[in-house]
Amino acid sequence: MARYFYLVTALPVLQIGSPPDLSLQEITFLLETNLSRADLAQVYRVKYFMDIENIRSFWSGFPLNHEGNFDAASLEEALAGRTGLPAYVYDYMDRYENKEDRLKHFASLLSACFREEIARSNGFMRRMLKTEREQRLVIAALRAKIQGRDPLYEFQYEDSGDPLVAQILAQKDAKAYDPPEEYQELRSLHEQHREDPLELQKALTEYRFRKIDELVGLEVFTLDRVLAYIFQWILAEQWILLDRNDGRQIVNTIIQSIAYE
Repeated sequence: MARYFYLVTALPVLQIGSPPDLSLQEITFLLETNLSRADLAQVYRVKYFMDIENIRSFWSGFPLNHEGNFDAASLEEALAGRTGLPAYVYDYMDRYENKEDRLKHFASLLSACFREEIARSNGFMRRMLKTEREQRLVIAALRAKIQGRDPLYEFQYEDSGDPLVAQILAQKDAKAYDPPEEYQELRSLHEQHREDPLELQKALTEYRFRKIDELVGLEVFTLDRVLAYIFQWILAEQWILLDRNDGRQIVNTIIQSIAYE
């Protein structure tokens, strides 16, 4: 595995609640001038999930998040020209041909994204994506119970043989959802802040930021640390958006990056 001593030391420390010292453009320049081509491709894969969420925003007529790989014009071209995005995006578009159906069944595309990206990943990237998926499933299950929504419907696009999905569905008739031990903190955060979506999203963002450090461990000058930094930079940026006066207006859009709709 390549060692990136200069690159890692050039990346300023990130902290939730403080604006990142480097812009996305500055970070991109550092990455493109220091990473190998293969490792740079891994960075672009980190942003796939922002691209997927931006596809929903594009179809909905909402502004795009600037942290993805595409701006509005290039994303429109990638969708129309069927090039530049993962194949499962175009498979989804073939399955649902009109915009209304694509938005209605968008959880199916999110599920496919996680399934495909986890399967082709290893090391930290695989651990990160698996944890991110499970966090989303747990939050979705907690929200479904509070809102009185049927888990069988909410998780219709998930593999019922998956241990966490099976655990969720086994509690479909329970009054409240009790997640596995490793996700009890998510339950506590949800119970504490569920009446205030903005504060809930802040708490979840902070939780995710901290979990990334736990997942990457003691690796310092590796690609894993660089990928972890990109994940955390995105979360630090999201926190700043939430902390502005217009945070309550955008929180429902950002919540979609944590929980299925």
